[in-house]
Amino acid sequence: MNRLFPALIAAFAMLFVYSCKSEEYEEWRMVNENWYNQARISFADSIDYKMTSSGLIYKILEPGYQRRPNDNDWVYVTYKRTLINGTTFREDSVWLRQQLDVVAGWREAMKLIEDGGHIQFILPYQIGYGNTDYGLVPPYSTLIYDVKLYRSVN
Repeated sequence: MNRLFPALIAAFAMLFVYSCKSEEYEEWRMVNENWYNQARISFADSIDYKMTSSGLIYKILEPGYQRRPNDNDWVYVTYKRTLINGTTFREDSVWLRQQLDVVAGWREAMKLIEDGGHIQFILPYQIGYGNTDYGLVPPYSTLIYDVKLYRSVN
């Protein structure tokens, strides 16, 4: 009995924390969906922004030259990744393997520009990190990227 009571308290505490997190995440999901839907409406008539069938919203700032990366390529990029509340949680220059290191929406966006290109894009959570808590990225996050593709190699 002495061991059962602390275990029950720990279980209830974890359930309470998870319940609070679930409510917080559900609210965050709704805020992100509303923001994304407003962005989709705002950019619908824009000549600068386009939307793909997956929901990726993008604007080509510089188209680039030569080749476009495919899913098996390595890409060298500089990028800034931001949440809709303005929190920048990653700014980096890095080599990434398209197939392994990035989410589906990123791979799709990189195929829209060539080496030397510059793109801004918005990923709804469905083609981003989904409902997964990914460190500084809460579940259901719409992500805003600014990416310069320097080079892609197979």
